[in-house]
Amino acid sequence: EALALPPAPAVVYLENAIVGETFLAPEAGQDELRLSLGQDRAVLIERKTVREHSGKSLLGNSIRRSFGYELTVRNARAGAIRLALEERYPVSQNAAIEVRLADTAGAKTTAEEGRLAWELALAPGEARTLRWGFEVRHPRAMRVAGL
Repeated sequence: EALALPPAPAVVYLENAIVGETFLAPEAGQDELRLSLGQDRAVLIERKTVREHSGKSLLGNSIRRSFGYELTVRNARAGAIRLALEERYPVSQNAAIEVRLADTAGAKTTAEEGRLAWELALAPGEARTLRWGFEVRHPRAMRVAGL
């Protein structure tokens, strides 16, 4: 039903505490309203580097570098939660540099953007570990920055 709400600033509360401010524009005509409530201190996320290896390839004149990561998500809330988690990996703009995902831990991937996305449901007190990684292969004479 149409409530004819005017566009206005709004204060966002979570568990009786102000967690932020936003601007609501109901005239946008969408059925769904997404709000960011900021960081939830009862949802703990830890990211570790578990593998970083560089070696010469036996095939050709290239170097292969491997990177592996472990994400641990823990729900310290008293109730179940649903969580959207995203990670990024490099996307090559140079044909001589090849980036390949080695493991995705079941994530949906968007290769053009170098994005991994997980939709998680965690019970109270539950922790889940996701392991993912990628490899970069490039000519030995080329220096690759930003990895």
